Parts: sequence; structure tokens; C-alpha cells
Amino acid sequence: MEKECDSFEVIVIGGGPAGLSAGIIASHKGLRTAVFEGGTFGGLLSTIYPKKKIYNYPGTPRIRADHLVSEWVRQAADHGVLLIKERITKVNSQLQIETTEGNIYSAKAIIIATGMTPNELGIPGESKFSKKDRGVYPYVIEPDVFNDQRVIVCGGGDTAIDAVIDLHNIAKKIYLVHRRSEFRASETSLDLMKKEKMANILTNMQLIEILGTKTVEGVYLENLQSEKNRNLQ
Repeated sequence: MEKECDSFEVIVIGGGPAGLSAGIIASHKGLRTAVFEGGTFGGLLSTIYPKKKIYNYPGTPRIRADHLVSEWVRQAADHGVLLIKERITKVNSQLQIETTEGNIYSAKAIIIATGMTPNELGIPGESKFSKKDRGVYPYVIEPDVFNDQRVIVCGGGDTAIDAVIDLHNIAKKIYLVHRRSEFRASETSLDLMKKEKMANILTNMQLIEILGTKTVEGVYLENLQSEKNRNLQ
């Protein structure tokens, strides 16, 4: 006997910021809507950046990431969006989806908002030290971990600059390593970081290896102009 299929007008795959926003808008237009999330609603804002301060989201000039996610989830529920904690395993041409729980759902429209994952450098030592608080992190998840530590932040975008700002009153010393000479982060954040001298900025430098035995003890940097290596501990 074929399993009964629950039907929606709109199904959103992914419960991050884009998925929750899409669900709220669809439901507000009177469409029966479900948002499916196999992990944690809020995406990276919940799992990696929960304590990050958000300054540029309209209507919330200064709000912590996990608090913003809570507001999204509450608003979605208030609008009648069905929030379903199931991971999608299959989508077919008849606009039906299947989940890991074996459930089948159909829709008139499916929005895929599966988000993104943090970029990896793919260098020696990165994977080794990225588990069990051994020294490599995608962001400042728990600020206490960095208390009075020497920290290297790698990158030139908003995430990297925001990490420096979040760490500047916590870490003993911060090095900002960027492989280009120009940054692509917002001017406001860059100006603040430079004005307050929050980090020792190393441009045209590339992280090529993370060193250590049980935890991170140092790194090798390559100067992309001179092609000379530098050991930083």
C-alpha cells in the first residue's frame, strides 16, 4: 500500500536565514508552507556564529546571531509555517520529496535554500587541529577559548574582520593574515579595526601549514611577493 503523502503549496528545503525568510514570505501570501531542516534552524548563525553581533540586518541595528534566529523561528511559527526537522534525501520531477524518516511530501513549488559551509584552506594541519578544541576554528564560537591567547585570523572578508573585532578585547595578540593587499570587508568594520589597531595585519601572505603536536603551536606563512616562508608562533 502506497504511503499517504502530505501536501503543501510551498516547500522550502533548508532552515537557515534564506529558508526561514522564504517560508515567512510565502506563508504571509496565504500559501500553505513547510520549511525542512535536517540540522539546526538558523544554519551557520546557530551552529558557528551564535554569539556573533549582527549590525546590518534591517530593523535590528545590533543583535546577537542566535537571538535573531529565535525571532525568525518565532515569526515563521506565528505566520503558520510548519517547521519540520527532517533531512531531505530525494526530490523528484513530480515535486515530491522524501526524508530520512521515510516520509513523503508534495508541493506546487519547491525552494532550495541549503546554504553554505565554511571554506577550508586545505592545508597540512588544518583537519588535524580542527576537532576537540585543538586550535583551529571556523569562527569565535566560544570566546573564552581565546582568552589571553595569540590568535591568527585568516581572510579578508567580513567574517575575518568581524572575528578580529570580536577577539580584540579577549586575545593577547591577533595576527590578520590575508593573501591579497586589499580587503573586501565592509569599510565600516575595516576602519574600526585599523583605527583601534586591533590586529597586526599581514597582507600578501598565505597560510601554508599549521604546526603542532597535540594542539596548534605555530604556522608557516608564505610571502606571495618574495615567495619566502615565515614561521609564526
